[in-house]
Amino acid sequence: MVSWSQFPPEIKRKIAENYDFMSRISMRNACHVDRQIVDSTKFRIPRVRFGYKQDKCLICIYTGIEKFLRLEIQKCGNGVVLHKSENSFDTSRIPRKFISSENLLNFGLSILKNLLHDSIEINAIEWDLDDFLLEDSKNPENYLKVSQKIFGFQKFHVKEMVSTPRSEETYKFFNRFFIDFSHFNELECMRDIFVHTRIDNLYPVIAYDMDVPFCGKSNYHTHLCTVADEEFRTRRRWDYELIHVINGVNYHAIDSGTFRDISEIPIQNPEPRKRTWDLTDVIWEYSSKCGKWSHEMPTSKERALRQKFHVCSFETIFSNNFRLLKL
Repeated sequence: MVSWSQFPPEIKRKIAENYDFMSRISMRNACHVDRQIVDSTKFRIPRVRFGYKQDKCLICIYTGIEKFLRLEIQKCGNGVVLHKSENSFDTSRIPRKFISSENLLNFGLSILKNLLHDSIEINAIEWDLDDFLLEDSKNPENYLKVSQKIFGFQKFHVKEMVSTPRSEETYKFFNRFFIDFSHFNELECMRDIFVHTRIDNLYPVIAYDMDVPFCGKSNYHTHLCTVADEEFRTRRRWDYELIHVINGVNYHAIDSGTFRDISEIPIQNPEPRKRTWDLTDVIWEYSSKCGKWSHEMPTSKERALRQKFHVCSFETIFSNNFRLLKL
């Protein structure tokens, strides 16, 4: 029987192309030749999440439907305890390992560094650091220095950077961080997610999506609301008041906005597109089998943005970011 070491590189490369993320890691650690083969084979990761708060670090790498690698790291004495699970949330099947490490944040970022290779392309990375960044005014600068020390000059090949800022300071930090640690020419958009909740309901009923361009890139402010009074439900345009959650964002900086009443019953017989306008704004209303939504934009920007919104895009926006509520 032919052993693995006797396979020609061409066959190994074909095999590597069909491997999942963990199989690629195992193959990469086998030998120098296998490492070169893996590094020369492109691999796309749909979504990655990195969170750090209260002496805990969470890294989730989603590689497909119900396929993920989840690493939960917790400070313990003079080291950290690593909980590793793959494609399962069953706590009885999650192994634990103690690792000597003086700094939890450094340890978590060093794991994330494995995704910086040129062969790995990521659709979206979510960053949840707010509590840590707000604890001390020096933390944002310290985090940038630590990241620079660990990542060096390497940057993520990523299409979308996602954050959950809760203040003007963290909003500005994330914009700077996204520019410094991504190949900016490959970055398609940045997204800030705000979740407005009430204790008796955690399922979104209304969603807003506003594009406030930053450095030539789309910078979306996505609001998921789990509570909506009658005024919210009857308003068929984005809520300008929500813009003030982030200081400094004004009407003139907005490229476009999307409104979606998620609780509406899906439409079996979609209606034609409807356009209404006044001297300053244009509203395009749509309906499809996934529901109703509307896009609003300044009249001056309609020509440039019209093609962008003539698709059922907000369903994708919502489905991608609803993951945040489930984690």
